[in-house]
Amino acid sequence: MAKFKLAADALTFGGTTLTCLQSVDISADASAIEIECAGATAKEKLAGLPSYTLNFSGALETDDVTLLNAIQPNDTGAVTLDPAGKAATTIDISSTNGTVTSFSVSFPANGFAVYSGSIGLDDFTVAANSA
Repeated sequence: MAKFKLAADALTFGGTTLTCLQSVDISADASAIEIECAGATAKEKLAGLPSYTLNFSGALETDDVTLLNAIQPNDTGAVTLDPAGKAATTIDISSTNGTVTSFSVSFPANGFAVYSGSIGLDDFTVAANSA
């Protein structure tokens, strides 16, 4: 087992690579409702809500116009995360469809220009890269 750092180009959304990544995390939720009627309790998952959320942040390059145009709230697309890069047998996380739920950009006078956002994932698959 080898330790690794997040690859700078590990995340793609809708075919656009998010560059200079600083962090990525994935959280899972199990949105459920519970109804009690006539002494019986029923639990159901709420349809249409993402089961997984991917949060990301990175530093902007001076020419990242493509990235800024490609990641906007309500945009949808396939998501691929290769945290250690695309070498064979490394972790490959993918979703056939994700929806951008938030995106922000900061341009400070003293520091790096950075971006961050969240993508709700409709599905979630973990496999080994075959590249």
